[in-house]
Amino acid sequence: MKGETVVEKGPILILTGDYGSGHIQASHALRKALFALQPELKVEVMDYMAEAHPRVHPISKYVYLSGVQTFPKTYGFIYGKTRHHNRLSSGLKFVQALGLGKFLTMLQTVKPAVVVSTFPLAAGAMSFIRDNGLYDVPTVTVITDFTDHSYWLYPQTDYYVVGSSEVAQSLTKVGVPHEIISVTGIPIRSEYNRVYDKEAIRAEVGLDPDRRTLLVMGGGNGLMGQEVGETLCMALARRELDMQLIVVCGHNDKLRLQLSQLKFAHKLPMVVTGFTDRVPELMAASDLLLTKSGGLTSSEALAAGLPMVIYKPLPGQEIDNANYLRQCGAAIHIEDEMELLGTLRMLLGSQARLETMRRQAKKASKPYSAEAAASLVAELVAQSSLQSG
Repeated sequence: MKGETVVEKGPILILTGDYGSGHIQASHALRKALFALQPELKVEVMDYMAEAHPRVHPISKYVYLSGVQTFPKTYGFIYGKTRHHNRLSSGLKFVQALGLGKFLTMLQTVKPAVVVSTFPLAAGAMSFIRDNGLYDVPTVTVITDFTDHSYWLYPQTDYYVVGSSEVAQSLTKVGVPHEIISVTGIPIRSEYNRVYDKEAIRAEVGLDPDRRTLLVMGGGNGLMGQEVGETLCMALARRELDMQLIVVCGHNDKLRLQLSQLKFAHKLPMVVTGFTDRVPELMAASDLLLTKSGGLTSSEALAAGLPMVIYKPLPGQEIDNANYLRQCGAAIHIEDEMELLGTLRMLLGSQARLETMRRQAKKASKPYSAEAAASLVAELVAQSSLQSG
């Protein structure tokens, strides 16, 4: 176009964080979609905390993950008090923005064309840097939960990628212009859009092709825990549940070993696995998912049309996700272990109820969410490469 020159830019920089696996999974899904859309685009994925605060990163990760598990009510209280912009949330954001020298040096070295944040602290750091005139680059924030919490919201953000129209409406109510909100869905792998042979997958993993199947997942860290695993195994051993079981333990090797021992001791109809990239197939092989309500797992289940039982979600974003899934009609939320077996028995014994929840899940899903987000980012790259001559 006359009067415009193409300026060479650096890569698309995707900033993520390993405080749970969801942020990382969204980053990799987006990178893969960008490569499929425009293979010539350069994309780098970086762990924001490891890059900006390498010394405190391992400690802060441990404190966060263990603290959320050990003191969930405290975390939930702080989460609730900082949901909207106020003096407390602003104070926490200011503290989190300190010590950005290493991060700023990285930006000046990489010279990204666009920065995409799938981790809230990274979104905050980018806004702080732009707001203070330290470095300017188009920014996109990918909110990886069904939430409007203030820790995702910053003034120097060009676009928000969100998981649902409900989240978009909530953002506009707190002052985010609707034109910078894109309801693409939370980015998930394209494999969730494929059609799989349920019976064939069951047979391949060693299960009965015709038997009701429950999938149990607790995120990459396997946070469902020993309590749930043992309850289900004992119910199977006593024939209290007519089903077979797939348990994904993530990186929780201790849980995987414990459940494997129970499987062999009682000859249970179940598959126990650690971290696996075959979750799309395992979801396709299942009739029902028992899980925490992480944003990525929830989005994947919606795409797979897999009804969910949300068990004891943690206060904070998991409650936000659980509320959204329940309102969609795709999930049941329970808090009491005494309810667990009865709820599973009721759902697995009712094809009509499962089919209704499956339809609601599909209705709420956002097919090709990563591809839609990738198109937005690629368009920003194209715009940033054109400067008036």
